[in-house]
Amino acid sequence: MVIRPTASYRVEVPDNIVSQLDDRVVSFWKNNEPLLLQLSSYERSEGPQVSAKTRLKDRMTKTAAEWMRLDQKLANDTVDQASAKYNDGKLVWLHGYFVWPHLTIYATISGPESIIQERDNWAYKALASISPVLQ
Repeated sequence: MVIRPTASYRVEVPDNIVSQLDDRVVSFWKNNEPLLLQLSSYERSEGPQVSAKTRLKDRMTKTAAEWMRLDQKLANDTVDQASAKYNDGKLVWLHGYFVWPHLTIYATISGPESIIQERDNWAYKALASISPVLQ
C-alpha cells in the first residue's frame, strides 16, 4: 500500500503494516515482529541544501557508538543518500538520509541484527520505494 506521510513524499509498505504519526515522525511496524522503521522529513524552500553525507556525519557525532558506514544504496540512485549503523548490544540502529533539492528524509530502522542483515525485509523495501511528490 502507498502511504503519504506528508504532502512531499510517498512510501510503499506492506498491507499488514501498522503506522503511527507523532508530530513529524511516522513509525511503521508489524505486530509481533521486532523491526521498526521511522521516517521524518524536512522541506527546504530557500537556501542551500545540506548534503546527506554531512547530515549523517552530524548525526553520528551525537551518538557515542561504534558506527559503520554503509556503502550500499538504500534508495533510488538519483537521490543524494548516506547511511550508517551501530549495535547498542540489543538492537542494530540504521540511520539514513535521503536528500533532494527541496526535501530531506531522515530514516531509522531498528531491530535484531539477524533481521537488519536481511536486505529483503519490508523496511528496506519501503526505503527503496520512497519518492518525492511534485507539488
